[in-house]
Amino acid sequence: MPEVWYLKGIRGRDEEVRRLKQQNERLKEKNEDLAREIVQLKDELNQAAMAKQAKKPHFPD
Repeated sequence: MPEVWYLKGIRGRDEEVRRLKQQNERLKEKNEDLAREIVQLKDELNQAAMAKQAKKPHFPD
């Protein structure tokens, strides 16, 4: 009977490994999405800063 528990243990471990790999993939995708969003927000911030700078009057020294 110990063989049955051993096999269940292996099967359970395999299922846990599979579950963790799937979770890891989902987290990688979420991380990539967040990285893209950060780049987009940085671009928007830079554009807003340039637009604000362009609106300032330029007085020669």
